[in-house]
Amino acid sequence: MNTNHIVITSIIALIALAGVGAVGASAQEVGDKVWVQEEISTPYAIEATNDTVYVVDGTDTVYAVDAKSGGIKWRRSIPEGGTTFSTKIVIGEENIYLKVSGRETGLDSHLFAYNKTGNGLVWDHQYSTRYLYTYIDYLNGSVYLYQNPGYKADILQQLDSTNGEIMATTTIPLETRHSAGVVMTDEYVATGNESTVSIISVEDEEIVWQQRYGTVGAIYGSQSLYVVAGSDPVNNEFTSHVLSYDIDTRERTNDYNFPYDSRKAELFATTEERLLVTNLEDEQVIGYNTSAGELEYDISQDTRYAFATTEDIFISDESFRLTSNGEEVGALQSSLDLRGLRSPFVNGGINSEYVFLQAFDYNADHDEALVGVKAPTELNQEPSISPTDRVLQITGKSDSGDLTQDDVTATITRFQRGQSANGIEIQQNDVTTLITLFERN
Repeated sequence: MNTNHIVITSIIALIALAGVGAVGASAQEVGDKVWVQEEISTPYAIEATNDTVYVVDGTDTVYAVDAKSGGIKWRRSIPEGGTTFSTKIVIGEENIYLKVSGRETGLDSHLFAYNKTGNGLVWDHQYSTRYLYTYIDYLNGSVYLYQNPGYKADILQQLDSTNGEIMATTTIPLETRHSAGVVMTDEYVATGNESTVSIISVEDEEIVWQQRYGTVGAIYGSQSLYVVAGSDPVNNEFTSHVLSYDIDTRERTNDYNFPYDSRKAELFATTEERLLVTNLEDEQVIGYNTSAGELEYDISQDTRYAFATTEDIFISDESFRLTSNGEEVGALQSSLDLRGLRSPFVNGGINSEYVFLQAFDYNADHDEALVGVKAPTELNQEPSISPTDRVLQITGKSDSGDLTQDDVTATITRFQRGQSANGIEIQQNDVTTLITLFERN
């Protein structure tokens, strides 16, 4: 493999929009429509593997769609009593799992399991509540359902993925109510409300860590927990911050300044070196460098919506952008407009080949349809290296412990003169990283 650059390729980004035409329309450019599936008119939830798109439609139907052609592999009706209002899809090894909540008074909510290959409904777990406000996940062969049954304490259930039997139930303390979000591992569940974030042990049903911030806008993550908060209680700073923690150890790993109202924030993607946040009030996308602990870019957009498509690419407005620096590298065709977007859908992690969103095609005469669109995956760019490795390459050193004051002075001088060193154009972040490493020595 050529290590000097990454070759441009394309994937299918799947968009639910008011579309036209038959399945199989050709497209040559990034952002063009590839196919249209008109039978799926009002998708409420969408998830995918590399070859199949799973959709729950407003007609109370579950679809499996071929990702390359848009053809329907199978369709199944959701049983009477289960409605697609407030729907979420999670993909497991053998099944897909649907959480659906009742639309009408007295209608129960359900957790359904459907076989991925089209063999129908596997099991149905019913809940006697009209609205099943939940977070669901698939971890290590089990289905986890975090639910809030009315005004009672929250409940975390572990279910057998093959038959729906409840294997374990954890009562979540009332003071940790999850209005700001839920982050789950197989050992801990992190929840955030308007002012406090808590981590609860699944085994012991006890709060093992809790922090009050004044206001909490959102939490996000997997093994790492990211919190958008209105203050930094450790440093007694009463301005907005994005704080990160290791869920297992509860150690704080980073602190980023958030230059907007924390209550209007939404975390939407993390990569190995980037954290992406939307500011819903001023319609900004903010990218943080998690290695250097700094704000990398701040992009204005016309709408509040942004979505990760792969580890390298996200969509903001109608543009494809690099997660590394926010640079625009492509665009959806002009007739596709995201202003009609109702709700974002991102497939199970940003390493997916697909991104899902709802939009409108202003050149179309038909109702909403599921549409496949070409999108870039990997673009011509220098391979990403860590801030420490960049500094070592700039200075020609093999170990950060060997950095000297002369290295700092020389790098600052080259930066001020706009010069490169050992093939790297020196940036402000490089100078900051170098000074930090030198001071640690």
